[in-house]
Amino acid sequence: MTALTEYVLENPSNAQDAKVVKLNGYKILLNYCEHKENKVKQTKELKKLIEAKNNGTLADLLSA
Repeated sequence: MTALTEYVLENPSNAQDAKVVKLNGYKILLNYCEHKENKVKQTKELKKLIEAKNNGTLADLLSA
């Protein structure tokens, strides 16, 4: 919820497009999870999502 809220507050013009908000909310969350200093346990699923974000295929993975 925090990542979604952050994106909408920073990009109010995109607030009406739920797909854009969802995708960018995931990106914000995954950026946080990716940094080891935040001490988020890297599960298999999380690693897969982070890899997809870094490869630019996150939207495809989320829509599947």
